[in-house]
Amino acid sequence: MWNPNPEILSRLTRVLSHASHGDTASQKALQTELANLRASTVDLNMYYVYIFGSSSVNADIRAIAGLSLKNQLRYMDLSTMAREQIEFMKQASLQALACEMALVSNTSGTLITTLIAQGTLDLWPDLLAQLMGMFMNPEVHYKLGYLNALTKICEDNVKELEHHASKPLENVVPFLLNLLQHPQIIMKVKALDCLNHLISLSSEALNKNLEKFVGLLASLSNQEKSEEIKVPLCRCLVSLLETYGVSLQQLYPSVIEYMIDIASNSKDSHVAQEATEFFLAMAEMQELCKMLVPYFDRLIPLLMKNMIYLPEYEIVIQHGDELTGSIERKDNLKPRHHKQKNRSNEDDEDEEDDDDLEDDFGDWNLRKCSAATIDILATQKQLMNDFLKILLPTINNYILNQQWEIKEVGILALGAIAEGCEQVISQNLPQLFPFLMENINHPRPLVRSITCWCLSRYATWFTETIHHDDSKYFAPLLEALLHRLMDKSSYVQQSACTALSMFQDSAGPFMEKYLLAIINSYINAFKSYDSKRNQLVVLDSIRSLIENCSEQLNAPQYLEILCPFFINLLNQLHVSDVLVYGVMEAVTSLVLAGGVHAIEFSNQVFIHSLNMWKLSVHEQELFVTDPSRDEPELDIETSAIDAIAACFEGLGNAIDPILSSKKQEFYELLLKAINDPDKSVVESAVMLIGDMASHSFNNILPILPMVIPILIKLIPDVLDPMWSVLTSNLFWALSVITIGWGSNIEQYADHIMQKALKVFSQQNNRRQVLENIAILIGRMATVCPLKVAALFSTGFLPSWCIALNYVVSPGEKVSAFDGLCDAIMADPNKVTKHIPFVCYSFLSYHGAPEIVVGYRDMIGHTWDNLLAQSNILNQEDINKLNTRFLK
Repeated sequence: MWNPNPEILSRLTRVLSHASHGDTASQKALQTELANLRASTVDLNMYYVYIFGSSSVNADIRAIAGLSLKNQLRYMDLSTMAREQIEFMKQASLQALACEMALVSNTSGTLITTLIAQGTLDLWPDLLAQLMGMFMNPEVHYKLGYLNALTKICEDNVKELEHHASKPLENVVPFLLNLLQHPQIIMKVKALDCLNHLISLSSEALNKNLEKFVGLLASLSNQEKSEEIKVPLCRCLVSLLETYGVSLQQLYPSVIEYMIDIASNSKDSHVAQEATEFFLAMAEMQELCKMLVPYFDRLIPLLMKNMIYLPEYEIVIQHGDELTGSIERKDNLKPRHHKQKNRSNEDDEDEEDDDDLEDDFGDWNLRKCSAATIDILATQKQLMNDFLKILLPTINNYILNQQWEIKEVGILALGAIAEGCEQVISQNLPQLFPFLMENINHPRPLVRSITCWCLSRYATWFTETIHHDDSKYFAPLLEALLHRLMDKSSYVQQSACTALSMFQDSAGPFMEKYLLAIINSYINAFKSYDSKRNQLVVLDSIRSLIENCSEQLNAPQYLEILCPFFINLLNQLHVSDVLVYGVMEAVTSLVLAGGVHAIEFSNQVFIHSLNMWKLSVHEQELFVTDPSRDEPELDIETSAIDAIAACFEGLGNAIDPILSSKKQEFYELLLKAINDPDKSVVESAVMLIGDMASHSFNNILPILPMVIPILIKLIPDVLDPMWSVLTSNLFWALSVITIGWGSNIEQYADHIMQKALKVFSQQNNRRQVLENIAILIGRMATVCPLKVAALFSTGFLPSWCIALNYVVSPGEKVSAFDGLCDAIMADPNKVTKHIPFVCYSFLSYHGAPEIVVGYRDMIGHTWDNLLAQSNILNQEDINKLNTRFLK
């Protein structure tokens, strides 16, 4: 059995005990000591395990040791660890899980989930049985330790549990269902938390027990009056609705009644919010939303009532002029439009519009949930008459009410229904406009704020008036919003910024005549704001303006204002300042818009971003060895990588002079990034590689032999929907590399196509993934047509043709279809039985008619029959083929 060296144990314990204390000099000394320990102690992780599992050690030290171990495990291949070490780690984790001190017990749960995530369920097949054995202990802290760990496991590793060969959920689910009948509320709550994570997976073990589960939920809803259990109970019912839909519709009438009762009578707004989540989920379901109609006379007034500011916002209501949204926590201060980076031929259909609801008080709450439900119901055309029959008179009563709290909700509801009912409401906007312009100047800041947001929801209608007479509506509205940028209430300032972004998104280049006034207003507002939250919102509005008017802003009169403004900010801000996120996103957009016309600016951005990237990596390395430090924000690294990618895209080979002296450290950082354990960093790095290959190929060329194998390895065997954008971008990057590298890519072709086809063949795939694979295979075919033609015998061709039909980008379409033609010409006989699919693909492309004609001539008199009997072509398609290719 492993035993620690007493001297090493004492040194490490001392380092951990002082890890979160002392001045900078002391911390550096501790870092040096820890580095020396790591260099001289091969089995240092075992010391972390020993300290973590030792009941005689202080709880804070044990927790730091456990977190240090967790951070190390993320970077390790546990299959290479000695069996003795793994057993020791398992034993210590279970001992710590039973600790009465929550800090240690919770850390143990986190450590166990990390172990499972690293694939150690195979090495720990009796884990759940051991945990269940803990529950049999009469001590409450044993039971809670087990349930807390099980909740974490179900939350983080539910797919592993579902698909593991040992089928652990077959025992877990019945145990949890029995726990729903436990006399103690806390046990029922924990069981519901675990089960909720299993519902969305539609677990096989849960499906077998679904009838019993539904019955137990019904029993709990009838019998339990405790507020504590209502939240997890509502969440389970919402998850059942979202997962099982119409198959449980006989359950929903009683659930609707239950949720209306809770949302109406609960004194806890969080409980009422959880109930309202059910109405929101059902409203989004085309086939089930009709079930809400009989309840509209109660539901709609209830939703409106729950949109009124709650008593806990009394301090906000009294001091609205000082409001900055929610408390300015660092985790709240991020760019509002920060999104996954996507190289595809379509918009991300899962992307949410951040401005669908006004951003009051930061977090999702009962008011927002109720307003969102109104919003979604308004978009269901089948409900329109029943919905508006009750809602419009209610809104009218609210906006005419002299109490500002009631009037404010009426304006909120008017904005909430904009997307679904714009045609109805827009007929009345000329009459409503004076009312809204009056309330944008209301004495109460929360009324001014909601009016800014409401007006922005009808941005499309107001934008259309530009073409007729912008002085009647658009110009005075824009002037009012710019004026509100300098409102005494920081909350109104934020709402005005957000509203202006919406108008910029809607009007785009038509904002040109107002650009100078808008830019100057933004910069003046930024300089005058004390709130970092509002400064971030201004930066985001500037980013929106740059992206929507990029061609117009690519002129000296605008660049000479914006470039010095951002360079000054980059020089002033420390990398840890939360404003860095917003600055980097805006700068990235400006680099792309300015291009070679802003080359000096782009060079400075490149140097600053490279230094930022290097510092971020260093901070992460320090954190791995010392988890008592604040965990670095990975967004800092990804923002820096994105800005550098923009420099390559904006400057092309004009980046060479500034890159030449930084090439070695840049390559080292890039190679480290595509091997990073965090996928968001990998995603940014893959985008950078693709942008370099597209716009500055000579600079990616030297490291391609190292990069290509890593990109291939990153392609998943099973597509994870959460990271479909990363997977799509991998195929995009490989496809642009193929164009630049030509025949040199052939040595990797078999491996690339093997992995690409495995992803391509999976069910429920994202269209953007399929299209980028189709483009990649097409470009590979221009290099090695015989290798691609060999795939035709696998049945790949029909799917490839369908995917190519949806490619939109002209450049990508041409290169992909060139490859299709080359592959067909390489082995035309393999294509004969799939001729209708080839013809279908060429309907979206105007080249290569000789291929269609050639096949028509080869097939002869059975040609018309072949096309008519196909499942892919209709008569209209056949007529188009004959007109375009065969006349």
